[in-house]
Amino acid sequence: MSLIPEIKPQQSIELLKELHILTRDGKINQDTRRKLKQVYHLYQFIEPLLQDVLNDKGELTLADHGA
Repeated sequence: MSLIPEIKPQQSIELLKELHILTRDGKINQDTRRKLKQVYHLYQFIEPLLQDVLNDKGELTLADHGA
């Protein structure tokens, strides 16, 4: 289990480091804490839509076009 409350138990710490959400030593700063909160909020919004597509089509491809 992570000592950082924003990090969910099933999340990959190494992936979060690669994405620069966590520092190399596994810490989180205030800017990335806010960014992670935004990502969680977006996910809560789109998760039911993603599930509907998966139920209907059986598969789903996502592309990140963020700048």
